[in-house]
Amino acid sequence: MSEGGRGAASRDRRAPDTIHRLRRLNAPAPVEVRAADGLPRTLLLDRRWRAVARVEEVWRIEDGWWRPRPVARTYYRLLLEGDRPLTVYRDDLDDSWWTQRA
Repeated sequence: MSEGGRGAASRDRRAPDTIHRLRRLNAPAPVEVRAADGLPRTLLLDRRWRAVARVEEVWRIEDGWWRPRPVARTYYRLLLEGDRPLTVYRDDLDDSWWTQRA
């Protein structure tokens, strides 16, 4: 119970002046991609172009068609040079590319 019994939330007694904020884990980040034949072939990561050794999986998500901003994405599970796995997706509505660590 909060101070004075006025609500269900309570203040953290260990850090009374600290505001606790939620942050997204594994949030997508924009990435520059060079594609050929509809598949990602190279990605600009850490200011360096990295070749895609293998496309391991491709899947598509379409959701929220009833909302003002629906979701239409094509995901790619990639194996980069040096066996570094990575998931990227193309936002099919605005033609942008995003990366998300697995």
